[in-house]
Amino acid sequence: MRGWRTPRMIAGVFVLAISVAAVGVAPATGTTSNPGTLTGECPSIMPLADVSTGLRGTAISVVRGRTLSTLGAEVLGILRDAVGPGRDIIIVDLTGTVVTQAGGLWAGASGSPVFFRDPVTGKDELAGAIAYGLAGGGSTLAGL
Repeated sequence: MRGWRTPRMIAGVFVLAISVAAVGVAPATGTTSNPGTLTGECPSIMPLADVSTGLRGTAISVVRGRTLSTLGAEVLGILRDAVGPGRDIIIVDLTGTVVTQAGGLWAGASGSPVFFRDPVTGKDELAGAIAYGLAGGGSTLAGL
């Protein structure tokens, strides 16, 4: 494959690997998550039926090095069949210092896991991962 070893691609793969590793070892704890505390437990998967507009949670990403950063994520809605039949996209608005400093969603954030707290059990559940940047450069809108 030609050109796959560009610095941007290598950085993206690195961020994805770190994000996947973080999902495998540490569920977030909602908007008050402490990504430095790794428990070794895998998170539950949140059913799409439990995702609703206004739901707030946390995304975990790596911007530089190996330091985990948290971002706020608020559900704006769900695009049904957006990618194809049965392939829905959860639209979120990302917030926080990291997003502000980056000027919006940045290249390499893909794969960053997003968690929401189950109101019944009080446990954080994995809703998806950042997969799409929406509305162009400088936007804080993402699709999971």
